[in-house]
Amino acid sequence: MLWPSRPSEVALRLHAHQPDESLSEQVLVIENRLRLVGNRTALLPGRMEASITEHEKLLAAIARGDAALAERLNRERIQHIRDAFAQSTAFSCL
Repeated sequence: MLWPSRPSEVALRLHAHQPDESLSEQVLVIENRLRLVGNRTALLPGRMEASITEHEKLLAAIARGDAALAERLNRERIQHIRDAFAQSTAFSCL
């Protein structure tokens, strides 16, 4: 399922403080690309469960105020997304 192209809370707040249409449009473009990556990687077996676990660990580190651990976990999470996206494109039929 593809998510609709709509402004996020980030884009809306950005536009409220800096009503630059081109900047708001670029934020929306980036968000839409991220949604596509999320949609592709979520279909990989085990990826959704892994993502939930990664986010739980990240939020726990943030709640404890452990910035170093939160940063490390977030960097690992982003690498896992990159790896999953590469795997998803390997199975692409487009």
